[in-house]
Amino acid sequence: MAARRGPWRLRHLLAAPHRLCFAAGALLMTAQAGLWTLALAGVAAAALPPTPPWLHALAATSGFPLFIAGFGLSAGARWLRQPVPATAPLAPAVAAWCLGWLGLSLAGPGRLGALALGTAVLGGC
Repeated sequence: MAARRGPWRLRHLLAAPHRLCFAAGALLMTAQAGLWTLALAGVAAAALPPTPPWLHALAATSGFPLFIAGFGLSAGARWLRQPVPATAPLAPAVAAWCLGWLGLSLAGPGRLGALALGTAVLGGC
């Protein structure tokens, strides 16, 4: 019989580093897919400038390193018989990564400031 689970809480997300990283990575990749779908449908064409292919590729895959980080912080620590690091100190870096993705996603040929912000935040993480 399955265990009864209560409502979802933010503290469950912060209980382990892989949960935070996986959730943020999934959020970024889902948001990018949604933006791309809107662009293909022509809905976002007026709101967002055209994106160069290299910038689209970078923004579309920027969630994947969070999956690698989450795996490395949880499984890697267990494999090396080390304690799993606390999640709270990772939260600002994950938030900065997400802000960097936002800057990259909103960047276009005419929005170099957003591109500079995105690359600076991603590079800083």
